[in-house]
Amino acid sequence: MECTIVNIFNFATNEFTQDAMISWTVSLFKSEDAVVRSVGRTFIEELISGSDKLDINSIDDICIKMQKFNIDVLLEIELRNSDTELLLIEDNTYSKEYYEQIDNFRDKLIEEYRSSPIHAVYYKIGTELNAELNFKDRDIQVIDRKKIICIFEKLDNMSKTKPENYLIRSYLEHVKEIEATESA
Repeated sequence: MECTIVNIFNFATNEFTQDAMISWTVSLFKSEDAVVRSVGRTFIEELISGSDKLDINSIDDICIKMQKFNIDVLLEIELRNSDTELLLIEDNTYSKEYYEQIDNFRDKLIEEYRSSPIHAVYYKIGTELNAELNFKDRDIQVIDRKKIICIFEKLDNMSKTKPENYLIRSYLEHVKEIEATESA
């Protein structure tokens, strides 16, 4: 009997898996290994690229919170000047944003954090027509499946010699399979 290795993401298909992958990749920012740390840093750069006010070089530390106020992933970003900025990441697999949930999340964060600037990312692995248009005037960066593939191809190339590459490569292959299926 031949046993083939199956991609873990073929089994782990729900949104919580996606939240975990995003959180894990961000957490690489704290690695003691320089290559692995650069992978985390590059991923964060991509997540904050929609904000002209937040710079990767100003980040001192990141606290990752999952499901705070039902936000998929919330990054509390501590800057070198001791300020804190927030990055809320709403990721949807095959559903779409409902009832302006990102705006509602922002309102909850404003109540909790008062003066901390809030940045938002809509991270979408499934197909959603006109997602960019829905967020254009709401200051929300959209990272769609094509961009996810570009990001993880870059991360895959950076981490080829590291054990962490297994998850990065598996996730990349999973997203590429979705792209091939959805584009057919």
